Amino acid sequence: MSMNPSNIKINKAWPFKVAKNNKDEIMLEFYSHGEILKAASPAFLMALILREQIKVIKNENGKEKPAKIGFCILDGKYENDEIERIKNGLKKACELLEVGSEFFDV
Repeated sequence: MSMNPSNIKINKAWPFKVAKNNKDEIMLEFYSHGEILKAASPAFLMALILREQIKVIKNENGKEKPAKIGFCILDGKYENDEIERIKNGLKKACELLEVGSEFFDV
């Protein structure tokens, strides 16, 4: 999510390929368990991870899913433009889940 879409540095060890769809959006192509080629946006894949975390939150508090999820990007290795791309990707992922997002600085 942090990489500039026009300048992605491909790592040959990645178990997926980076491609663009017909809207010129970045897509990650990978093989599912049934060896079926699939493609998804980074935001969609992040939404899958966040959905699992929301399930844990619901089980812990015994309530409905949270109205918002808070994020704090702690690692100082990212430049400001990379942080903004990460935040935008997380916001898109939360929108897919119909959950609000909030970012905190420490």
